[in-house]
Amino acid sequence: MLDLSVPWNTSNPAFKKLQGGLLVNGQGCTMTNNGDLFVLTAGAGFIYDPRSDTWTTFNHNALITSSRIEFGATDPETGIIYIMDNDIPNSQMTMYSIDLRTKEATTSIVPRTRVPLSFDGVAWSEYLKSMVTVSGSIETIVSTFTPSKANEPSKGWSAFDTTGQEGTRFTPHCMAPARSGSIMVFLGGTSLNINVTPETFVYFLDLTTGRWKTGPALPTTSLSMTSMSGCSCAVSGDQFIVWGGDGFSALVSNRTLVLDMNAGTWVSRYVPPPPRPTTTASQPTQPTQSPTQHTSTGVTSSNDKKLVSIIVAVAGTVLTLI
Repeated sequence: MLDLSVPWNTSNPAFKKLQGGLLVNGQGCTMTNNGDLFVLTAGAGFIYDPRSDTWTTFNHNALITSSRIEFGATDPETGIIYIMDNDIPNSQMTMYSIDLRTKEATTSIVPRTRVPLSFDGVAWSEYLKSMVTVSGSIETIVSTFTPSKANEPSKGWSAFDTTGQEGTRFTPHCMAPARSGSIMVFLGGTSLNINVTPETFVYFLDLTTGRWKTGPALPTTSLSMTSMSGCSCAVSGDQFIVWGGDGFSALVSNRTLVLDMNAGTWVSRYVPPPPRPTTTASQPTQPTQSPTQHTSTGVTSSNDKKLVSIIVAVAGTVLTLI
């Protein structure tokens, strides 16, 4: 667990070892709307409570044949967890909708128009009220799933048109929402072509305009500028925090990186964002410059509905507790 409520230097991050979890290689996990960690497997689901440092079993009714279930996103209003299945039998992708309150799991087929279908990045956007998925196994394709538009789980999918120079090697990558979900931040990944090229730049996708913007490259001290494929990441205020990943070796990077998204530079110290104002009167705000260098919508990190306090790293994944 990485504590984001206190300041720390990247040379000595505020990590705390937690109770051991599942012995599963590369297993994805998702944060629930109450701050627990949910892991879905073919046999059962598992819930980790970081406050009590305990694991419990969640028995589900989903028919899961895949051995590799990736990450998901949680609708904060309903608490329903949407998890993508990236082991693709018959060129199809499956989505599982998990309701922890009713203990029901609904299985649906993602429309074929979503190809290519492997190793999607997934995150929830409060701005769009939708789950955003990005796949880059062949080309970068952005899609959204909006539960309010789906009278059944297989519906509600839409293509999200983008402009600008996007990254082309987002497989597998980390992605995290910023500025109340109006911006998605990406890092890591590799191409699946014969050259297997690493991706070393940060990318921003402004969901208010659909425009991509290239950010800074990884610092030279990080894996000698090689890929951080499979790395974990989160956003706290205007800081993008990255941990782990590999550079085409059996070793996982133990280096923690912090990007100041306003300045566009990597920094050596993490500083918690200030508390949200407690006043109820709304004040006019001046437009600010987003890290994508496009005019923002006036939504800043200090006004986010929920403030990130800690990060949990489990099974090679960093997740935010809010």
